[in-house]
Amino acid sequence: MYDGREVYANAPLAIVTAEVRFGYEPRLRSDAARDQFAEAVRETFPRLSAEHALTFTVSGPDGASQTVEPQVRATRSDHQATVSLNAAALSLSMSGRAYVDYDTSFAPLMTVAVDAVREAAGDVPIQRLGLRYIDEIRPPVPPVGNDWSIWISGALLGATHALSDPVAGHRSVTTFSRGGGRTVTFNSGQFDGLTVVDVTLPFSSNRGTPGPFFVIDVDSAWEPEEHTPLDPSTVAEILADLHAPVGGVFQWSITDAARAMFRQPRED
Repeated sequence: MYDGREVYANAPLAIVTAEVRFGYEPRLRSDAARDQFAEAVRETFPRLSAEHALTFTVSGPDGASQTVEPQVRATRSDHQATVSLNAAALSLSMSGRAYVDYDTSFAPLMTVAVDAVREAAGDVPIQRLGLRYIDEIRPPVPPVGNDWSIWISGALLGATHALSDPVAGHRSVTTFSRGGGRTVTFNSGQFDGLTVVDVTLPFSSNRGTPGPFFVIDVDSAWEPEEHTPLDPSTVAEILADLHAPVGGVFQWSITDAARAMFRQPRED
């Protein structure tokens, strides 16, 4: 629990994603393993589809090479949560509109997905475990001159005051080390358009008319320092720990005026 925790009626949360990246595991490259995973999750995620996922591998002086991996996707009936599995990673994404809190709406879905991978492929080695929250802050009237100080903490906007000239854009990234292979990467800044949510996800939708919005993007991650096989209880414990700092970063980033806006009922 963190200071100032509050559940908002009109929360700006756009998406929550958890990802388990795997080391090399031959069983995950088989159609049979992916089919077994799909069968194991279909009671919770009944809409099944076969896809191809793009993955990237660093390959020397030419930079990153792009490869295509077969992938299975399973989606909830309401389209508000979806899980995918390929040879490189397991990913669970949930719409912010369906998310209530971590313990009741997200963690149980992750348990279903991890149990299914374990059933289909056994002790898959964990390379990285990440939990990511993206908020999109959209005031009723776009800020004049890209001045977000009504809604966003002045400490976060500090560099925008370096000159007296108008601000054309603002982005920042800060990475914190929590020890034990744990990091928190905090991205923020102004974007223009509809959303930063991947348009290929089932719940990606028009969140209003195109325009400026401010993104608070917190990626809390763990990279094991030694060989760590996939274990449901270990994943649940680590994810709960990764979740701990996320809400505090969000609350630090916003102003009381933003909190008042988020307390208002949704109009849609």
